[in-house]
Amino acid sequence: MRQSMPLDLNGFSVRRPQAVALAGQLVLIGWDQSAGAEPQSSTLRSAVSADGGRTWTWLAPLDAGDRATLHGSPDGADAWLVPVPRPAAFPRLWRQVGDRWAEIPATGHPTAPGRYYAAAAGGARLAVAGPGGFGYVSADGGWHTDPRLPGGLNRVDLLSDGALTLTDWAHPHRFYLGTGSADQRNWTEIVVEVG
Repeated sequence: MRQSMPLDLNGFSVRRPQAVALAGQLVLIGWDQSAGAEPQSSTLRSAVSADGGRTWTWLAPLDAGDRATLHGSPDGADAWLVPVPRPAAFPRLWRQVGDRWAEIPATGHPTAPGRYYAAAAGGARLAVAGPGGFGYVSADGGWHTDPRLPGGLNRVDLLSDGALTLTDWAHPHRFYLGTGSADQRNWTEIVVEVG
């Protein structure tokens, strides 16, 4: 595992920092390395800046385990925090709401064990894919799938232009490209022929 140097900011020190730029603010997360914190603390610290990083406001700490990913939506409106649970399962989800993180219950989501991947899709939606399939979590915790897509799509990624890609590890030469925004996307199957 690659180690990063702790980041010191306004009296707090965090390890493994991640940041996203949203419309009008920056969001930063990292694991607490402040004086008195456990060496491998699972306490996640986060801060927001509305002035391009000149000043920061720390949010209440979260117990997010020792791994999580921060996702910023392509429309610049949403930040989502997705812990990577052990053993692997559908994760707890948090969405930034003002100056706090709100836990999103994700009712009706898949329950199959294994690693799940996420991407902020915009429109207060988080795209999630894993062994239980692909779908969207809304800001109110609802889960819905897109019936136009086949089952077995177990990884989602966000491209720099806001498009989503979905892949199935059992068929690595086939993927789906989703253009549009939030959960209103046009999906195109792409097959890469080799050899």
